[in-house]
Amino acid sequence: MDPAPPSAYPPLPTGAPNLSGQPFTRATGPGCALAHEPHASTIMDTQRFIESINDAVLKKDLPRIDIGDTINVHARIVEGDKERVQIFQGVVIARAGRGISEMITVRRVVDDVGIERVWPINSPMIAKFEVLRHGDARRAKLYYLRDRRGKSQRLRDRRRGLKHLNGA
Repeated sequence: MDPAPPSAYPPLPTGAPNLSGQPFTRATGPGCALAHEPHASTIMDTQRFIESINDAVLKKDLPRIDIGDTINVHARIVEGDKERVQIFQGVVIARAGRGISEMITVRRVVDDVGIERVWPINSPMIAKFEVLRHGDARRAKLYYLRDRRGKSQRLRDRRRGLKHLNGA
């Protein structure tokens, strides 16, 4: 005769709480997926805490930077005990992330060689952003500019066609 089949559930520990601080039940036992998930209010408290730290570090004086804009990035460069500011001018071709980890990709062409740099917007190593020109872009990513050469690489100015509104 065969011994009794094992129970579908492992035996419940007595008095040991799970991650949410509640005692184990059949629905939240150690074999159940719910036993390893923290309680919803704990997740929200952690999220609020992280966002409050991020809000303290975010830059407040940023100009509006859109895809297609020509900008100057004033980057702080530390060489030994000296610090200087180097300007990188180019077109914003991509923007990614949000909050503290937001990045922009700036492309410039020097001597027929394209140079792209990815800049963290909230980095302390960036002194400031300066918007020189607002370009008219209909896409969120302008990666197609990598394949363009010469005048076809330029973007139309966003204010084009609005002369009648300014009274000029």
